[in-house]
Amino acid sequence: MSSFIRNLQRKIKRNHPDYEPAPQPTIIEGDGYQTLRSTKGWIRISNRRLAAQFKMAHMLDHVLAPRSKTPPREYRKPMPVPPGRETWQQRRAARRGYVPA
Repeated sequence: MSSFIRNLQRKIKRNHPDYEPAPQPTIIEGDGYQTLRSTKGWIRISNRRLAAQFKMAHMLDHVLAPRSKTPPREYRKPMPVPPGRETWQQRRAARRGYVPA
């Protein structure tokens, strides 16, 4: 059986509504914790790294810059152009050979 079929079978099991993952062995220490990974053995995570991960997740979840009330330029309605005035879009179209109907 190829690994592709086994991966599909594993995904089908995980997507089942009654699926519960196996408990992951974890040792909690004073300055962090260790967790057992199936392919890498015991991995140690320090409290400093854990705090940095929480801080980064918090920064990514929250909007840091205030949003402006006006929509972005490309979504705004174009301003009416007075007759006789040529815009850069018209000049660009003329350079490319477009003739308005």
